[in-house]
Amino acid sequence: MSTNEAVTILYKGGRLASWHRLPAKQKRAFEQEHVDLMLGIAGQHGLRRLEGFRLITPQGGWERSWIIEFPTLAGAEAWIKAEMEPPYGRYGFYDYHLARQMQAADGTEWPHDTTTEDIAASVADPHQVPDLAVDRESVVVFLYQEGGLGNGWVPNELTATSARAGMHGVTRLERFDLIAPTADWDRIWLVELPTINSAEAWIEAEAAASQGDMTTRHFQLTRKWAPDYFINWIPR
Repeated sequence: MSTNEAVTILYKGGRLASWHRLPAKQKRAFEQEHVDLMLGIAGQHGLRRLEGFRLITPQGGWERSWIIEFPTLAGAEAWIKAEMEPPYGRYGFYDYHLARQMQAADGTEWPHDTTTEDIAASVADPHQVPDLAVDRESVVVFLYQEGGLGNGWVPNELTATSARAGMHGVTRLERFDLIAPTADWDRIWLVELPTINSAEAWIEAEAAASQGDMTTRHFQLTRKWAPDYFINWIPR
């Protein structure tokens, strides 16, 4: 069930080839204008969460996945509109879905991220963009899943996924259900693990489970994208 009425943007994005052909000075100017615009939206609409994840194996224009949360639909709509505003928005790849974060109906406590408090201690001005890089100590799997409703879907699938997480040392487990499901997937799991080896073992277990519970699963391996910078985008 949903934990609250907040709206989460699930965003897959990146830069088009045309972006990389621009002069460096022009790119910096466009980036700064974009950052200032988006920070204004964050403050106006009460941005609650902004986390980026860079794909270990980018796919064309898709380089990163994002989890972005606002307390209202209006905030999410404003963010998406601003993100695509030119000139910066003209050079982007965008794939948006609106979702709500879910929790176990039986009250099971899933592993959660415990690093936010430590990162937040080093508050910096988000208008000043540093050199951004991935956190190479992190491994995060995105699982895009179609629940197979009407095709033998197992009612305790959520509990089973949580149990498998415990077997492989998962340090964070989150689920988001699409407000408007697609033909290919209707939910996404964010799964953080301690190592590449544990991520591979977890993926193998989930892939095997799909053969029995008649769900469709697609996996993406990522690392956290500049978490010590983007935590400063959250209004305080």
